[in-house]
Amino acid sequence: MARILVIRAEMGKVVESKIVEGELYEVVRGYVSSASLEWDPRVSDFVVIKEDLETDVGDLPDRDTLESLTKYGSIEKVETGYRVRIPVYTISFDNRSLKGDVYVENKVYVVSVYVDDDLRALLESEAASITVQETPPEGVSEA
Repeated sequence: MARILVIRAEMGKVVESKIVEGELYEVVRGYVSSASLEWDPRVSDFVVIKEDLETDVGDLPDRDTLESLTKYGSIEKVETGYRVRIPVYTISFDNRSLKGDVYVENKVYVVSVYVDDDLRALLESEAASITVQETPPEGVSEA
């Protein structure tokens, strides 16, 4: 079993961030299923995107994290510490296509292997920024 980071962001804010124990792919499937129950197919797309994130960490992760990294990602020694590569899944289930190629994500889950608190903070920040609306939707004026 691995430690899996699950983040839920809505309208520019992280509303939930937790670490669950489980197998990464089963946790992803579980949140895809959960998100599908909230999805309104009349107004929103349902999208699951997998990206690989590569970043450097200073210290060697603990044994459990090392096992997760070798199972789901990778780790290598570099001059400044260690470089890890992990899959990051974004589940978008409340979104809108506005005029042109403007696409607004209102609610997402971000799911990945937990590595450390620094990487958790980075993923929380990215999850929140995904759901920030730069401009209000058409017909809505800024206050």
